[in-house]
Amino acid sequence: MMTLDDTIKFVLDQVTASGATGDAILSQNSTLSLKVEDGALSEYKVASGQTISLRVVKDNRVGTSYSEAFDSEQLAAMVKDALMNAQFTKEDPHEQIRVRDIRISPSAESITTETEIPVENKVEMAVRLEQALREKPIPASAPYNGLSESTRTVRVANTLGTDCSHHESHYTCFTSALIDQEGQQAMHYSLRSAESFAGLDVDGCLDEAYSTALDLLNSEGLKTGRYDVIFSPDCLSSLLGAFGIFVDGESAMKGLNPLRERIGHQVASKALTLVNTPQLPGGSHSRPFDDEGFHTNETTIIDGGTLKTFLHNTKTSSFFAVPNTGNARRGGSGLKVAPQHLHILPDTSNTTMVEDGQYLELVSVDGMHSGANAISGDFSVGASGYVCENGVRKRAFRGVTVAHNFYEMLLNIRAIGSEAQWNSQRTLFTPLVRFEGCSIAGE
Repeated sequence: MMTLDDTIKFVLDQVTASGATGDAILSQNSTLSLKVEDGALSEYKVASGQTISLRVVKDNRVGTSYSEAFDSEQLAAMVKDALMNAQFTKEDPHEQIRVRDIRISPSAESITTETEIPVENKVEMAVRLEQALREKPIPASAPYNGLSESTRTVRVANTLGTDCSHHESHYTCFTSALIDQEGQQAMHYSLRSAESFAGLDVDGCLDEAYSTALDLLNSEGLKTGRYDVIFSPDCLSSLLGAFGIFVDGESAMKGLNPLRERIGHQVASKALTLVNTPQLPGGSHSRPFDDEGFHTNETTIIDGGTLKTFLHNTKTSSFFAVPNTGNARRGGSGLKVAPQHLHILPDTSNTTMVEDGQYLELVSVDGMHSGANAISGDFSVGASGYVCENGVRKRAFRGVTVAHNFYEMLLNIRAIGSEAQWNSQRTLFTPLVRFEGCSIAGE
């Protein structure tokens, strides 16, 4: 069996010998998944694997292939398949291998793993999540409850001398508190993630799940009308994900991004500044290079309400003749664009307090992706949350429908808070954002 260095060299030498250019992504993954039911493990799953994904460019045609086998025969077949696939694609002068002579190695700190933590401690934590809910004054069950651990090493190399490696680890605990009392039920799901086992906020995960479920159990109705709304960080992340094409250079290139012609124009409230920050401390997607090996850099997408740029890879930046932002994502479906961490900057100068007066705080939304039209901006989703006044939760509600237009919402931001926090997946770092006049269908 060849070493990883030998594997990369063998594949890229084969590509070069064929008269093509190319890049390869080598990924090694290991995962541990624990699930608990009725005080005992219902799932203990350990998995590991490695893949190599190849992209070749020859005569302005792109072909891709991948392999899970690393012997020379299978690797040679993978190169042959990629070259064959390229023959059947249309010419595209914009997708080329362009990242030259970039070399990045993982720091010693990033490859330090917590091997000293016994797996029994991880099992104990997963069991404690469920047991703590059962011991509450009003006991709750946990239909979904557990812990996961993942480590990944990714290496991106190409025929132009680029060779970049990165190692990352993630831990996640999750639980769902289901309370059943006098024929009434309510459930809330909570998750916490961290870069280390010790960094997991287990108590916060438990408290959020149980207290929210208990509040929703005792919820009241909400009258139909228009309300100011603050989305929790997780709900706001879901909203931004459903309309992710608005920052996407690939969608703009294809004519699908409704903001394509709005570069340099106001598309949001002047209070909004939206940044893609690749290496944000505490984030789950921090990496010094993208899936083409290009350096990742902070990119201001919206500055004071004005659209400054979309996120780009080498292909979309070539198409629009603009700088590459280092946001290439390449998987089985080819070259894409994706943010690392979206960061909404706090508004410390705003004279309107984000929690002044009455508003709704949404802590759960259902069907965001199925109920949203990313091109038109319209969405209609189920939601639960709280009626709040001057920052205080007054009462809970559930079973309402929230409807609005995303692109109008960006223009109708009433206020943005002064302190940012992560969503549970640590992909969005945001202060509270208050949107005016959302339509709520309730009683």
